[in-house]
Amino acid sequence: MNYLRFKADEASRAITGPFKLTHPDDNNEAQPVHEHVSVALRKAGGSGQ
Repeated sequence: MNYLRFKADEASRAITGPFKLTHPDDNNEAQPVHEHVSVALRKAGGSGQ
């Protein structure tokens, strides 16, 4: 039962594949497990340098 529930939908891959190839950020967000790139943060009340 779980196999059918979590099985990859081959039809949707055929439809979304070309878009995801040209939009890597959207493709990354569509993955169940993915990484977000972090940026350095400034200290609160600092001058930003």
